[in-house]
Amino acid sequence: MHQYARALAMSYPPSTVAYEVPSGRFPNPILMLTAGVLVEAAGDATDRVPWPLTVTEWKKQAIGAGNATKDDVHAWARALGSRTDDQEQLDALGVAAVAAEIMYGVVRAELRPDGDPMIRAAA
Repeated sequence: MHQYARALAMSYPPSTVAYEVPSGRFPNPILMLTAGVLVEAAGDATDRVPWPLTVTEWKKQAIGAGNATKDDVHAWARALGSRTDDQEQLDALGVAAVAAEIMYGVVRAELRPDGDPMIRAAA
């Protein structure tokens, strides 16, 4: 995991690292442990302190409603320019948008060459 995180960070150097905190009424212990490993690897590979965001936090800041539906997230991402229908990528876009907005103010969505969405600070 650490090698993959380092290779990814070299290809796409991040200005920050943010992640969605696994949550729910009964959080899955294996998911929590896996998230911990991923967050530690990302922080180590980038020398950045990862920012934890709950689903409610990023949805409230990005979309305007902490209880936004999947359709709301999809419509918001389309308005930013995203062309993906993958819900996991759309959620990641929301987390990235909030981190970028906190750091830079205005954001815009782009697609990487592999088709994955990413956020950049608007010039």
